[in-house]
Amino acid sequence: LPQPARERILARVPFAATLNPVDVTGQVTAEIDLLEVAADAMLREGGYGALLIFLAAAGLTPAMQDIQTKLARELRRAFPGRLVMFSTLADPAQQRALEELGCLTFPDPSRAIRVLAALNFFGAQAACAGQAPATPPAAQAGVALRAGAYNEADALELLAAHGVPTVPLRRARSREEAVACAGELGFPVAMKVLSSAITHKSDVGGVALDIADAAQAGAACDRILAAVRRAAPDAPVDGVLLAPMVRGGVECILGVHRDPVLGHIVMLGSGGVNVELLRDVAFRVAPVSLAEARGMIDELKTGALLRGFRGAPKADVEALAQAIVRLSEFAVAAGESLQSIDLNPFVVLPEGQGAAALDAVLLVNG
Repeated sequence: LPQPARERILARVPFAATLNPVDVTGQVTAEIDLLEVAADAMLREGGYGALLIFLAAAGLTPAMQDIQTKLARELRRAFPGRLVMFSTLADPAQQRALEELGCLTFPDPSRAIRVLAALNFFGAQAACAGQAPATPPAAQAGVALRAGAYNEADALELLAAHGVPTVPLRRARSREEAVACAGELGFPVAMKVLSSAITHKSDVGGVALDIADAAQAGAACDRILAAVRRAAPDAPVDGVLLAPMVRGGVECILGVHRDPVLGHIVMLGSGGVNVELLRDVAFRVAPVSLAEARGMIDELKTGALLRGFRGAPKADVEALAQAIVRLSEFAVAAGESLQSIDLNPFVVLPEGQGAAALDAVLLVNG
């Protein structure tokens, strides 16, 4: 709190806490106008954009209810562009009275803080909205999706067609096709079972990595299909997917989830095996502008890994930002039918070498 505001409060209560939060102590029960003094000082000299007034159970008393109503009316009149919130126990009539005056009311202070944080978040997003690029023709035309879960190859090819970078891939339905596809891609390759019903492929023995030659490719195909038949006999299997092994880079996770209220929410996080451990994520409401995408990257605690941590090569951060934008545009174009997308891992290669989704899960509402 600025010094003039602190001095104003201390002139009334010399033992008050005058940083932020401000505590005018139990003296407020004897000098109820202290609430008005502190609130006015914080909004006028302090210049804060929002003020939360915490009264605990004191807000239930008739005298304090009258003070709250008067304070709410005066603050809204004096500072119409500021957000005023009360956290206090209040009966329904008192809560309605405060809300009719334009003040939010919550009995739980932690919930009030979460709401305030959310309002700040959406305010920041609204400020960035003017920076959003024009929607490309592909997104304007819309995307028609079939209901249900896509297998990985179908999902990756669909996303690639809409500008999301993905790893090159081949499909194979037999041992012979798998060997031929591996040779086309060039060794070493990765091989995975291709099934819309199997999300965690390694759990059912459906993944083989670092396949170095044709003999290993044939054996891996046999091994994967046999393991999946044992572990998930009822799962539909469309063969195997092959892709080049990708070395180096920083693993992230990109995703979209459709919220029934907010629409499509785009997520960026630390990916690979660390996603559930670290829970290092950033969110935006689609569509996401390039400036917002860069902001998401900067928010990650592990963002230093993308910037060249301890002498490691810098990752292609701009390619990642562009991918976030393209994914958000795809989500908007897909509309309400899109349930979710998960790209994990999404590998960001060294600067200038791009980025690519190595796996994709795409779910569409029935």
